[in-house]
Amino acid sequence: MRVTPSASSEYSGIITLTEAKAYLRVDTSAEDSLIGDCLLAATQQIEDMANTRLKSVTSAGYIDAFYTTRFPVGPIVSVGSVQYKKQGQPSTYTTLPTTQWYATVQGVEARISFVNPPALEPDCLDRVKINFDYGYDNSQHMRPRQFKQAILMLTLHYYDNRSPVSHTGKPVAVPMSVTSLVSTFRQL
Repeated sequence: MRVTPSASSEYSGIITLTEAKAYLRVDTSAEDSLIGDCLLAATQQIEDMANTRLKSVTSAGYIDAFYTTRFPVGPIVSVGSVQYKKQGQPSTYTTLPTTQWYATVQGVEARISFVNPPALEPDCLDRVKINFDYGYDNSQHMRPRQFKQAILMLTLHYYDNRSPVSHTGKPVAVPMSVTSLVSTFRQL
């Protein structure tokens, strides 16, 4: 399944600027804008590393035929609708009745399957569009604490290393501890 990019979460609500400044040990407001940018960049990087969003977002996934498929992002909150390109109508989507599809959204392996699907337009791509919500919505899917720690650590890394080139001659990489905090949540 090909998923359209969803807007990344803003840092507000996940980690406040005050929390980030406390973690960075910054007492003044002179660099609030810079710290906010580092915090947002860190949040987006962590979301991309884990193939998730830290707040629930609406997105769409596309497949070329009706077949059981796994969502490559997660956690899946809900599947809203399935649309398809009818045979003879390659430029418009038609909504598939909910009786002709079912989704399993609990757990890591969220999937969608189809029952007696209709014929599809043969001469186009992205013939099936699946509209869904995914990410951590704090009701069905509580956001793991590791994300908060990883964002703070990466924000500190970005704040302390403002240049892509180290002045000491040694390359500066993303801390492995950040990767290890997030890697267990990655959807493949």
